[in-house]
Amino acid sequence: MIRPFAIASIVALGLVLAAAVMPVRAGVPDAADDPAHVALSTLHPRTSAAARDLARVYADRCHVAHDVTTPTHCTYGDRAATVRVIVIGDSIAAQWWAAIHGAARRAGWRITWMSKTACPAADVTVRSQGVRYAACDVWRRNVLTKIRGFARADLVVMASSSSSTLIRRSDGAIITDPAAAASEWEAGYRRSVDRLAGVARRVVILRDTPSFGSSIPSCLATHSGWTSPCSRARSAAFSASRWAAEMAVDARYAWVRATDLGDWLCQPTRCWPVTSSHILRYRDAHHLTDTFAIAMAPAMYSRLRWLMR
Repeated sequence: MIRPFAIASIVALGLVLAAAVMPVRAGVPDAADDPAHVALSTLHPRTSAAARDLARVYADRCHVAHDVTTPTHCTYGDRAATVRVIVIGDSIAAQWWAAIHGAARRAGWRITWMSKTACPAADVTVRSQGVRYAACDVWRRNVLTKIRGFARADLVVMASSSSSTLIRRSDGAIITDPAAAASEWEAGYRRSVDRLAGVARRVVILRDTPSFGSSIPSCLATHSGWTSPCSRARSAAFSASRWAAEMAVDARYAWVRATDLGDWLCQPTRCWPVTSSHILRYRDAHHLTDTFAIAMAPAMYSRLRWLMR
């Protein structure tokens, strides 16, 4: 079902987008139908197994650990394809593997994957495990250099946790002011994008997914499948300032697009943890289950095709 606001968006964008490349909801559970209660035995995955419902990139070791500085890339999709999509970022990027892989299989793209624990795609210095995360800066620099060496990069998808703690590079101090942090977030994405100028035909920045106050699987188990205590206001679940920074990058470059998949994850004012088909969306307080990412493949295909036009 296409909602009224989606129809309005179609009109605004023009009838040319009414082709197969237009973002649609076909095959994806509609957030409007999220239930108030589920039997825990019907959840996919079960709450007890959610933490282990990880993207394949973890097992393939394409999502590297804290101390790694040398990029390891894996290839997915159609290895002989002429269209190459490159994905970089932290665990927020990694959680989307199944959706992007499903999109690639449908579209006939080749996917090159490089992600790293707690290391944003934006060229910012972050604090992780209580210290300055120097290995992240080195890894990211090496990743961007590696991309510049590829024969082609039709699309580079970037995704990062908007809750990353940013550090001023001049003195190593934590940036505590939200406005200053947003400004540095924008500058960091601009630095990453600038490194890809003349190499990437298109860059897409995926907005972060909702962040909850506590583990969703534990919350659902505690409340015997009642979802309201585990839901969160949409305004609190997303960082508006970091998204505004990403949108500012979109506005600055004709070949960069920032995109928000939040309407598949949340209702207009609230984010709920379970779909109408009883898929558990989150494996912790922030990350999607791989099961839900699989269900998101049609939406990801539609959105990326639309953005690559």
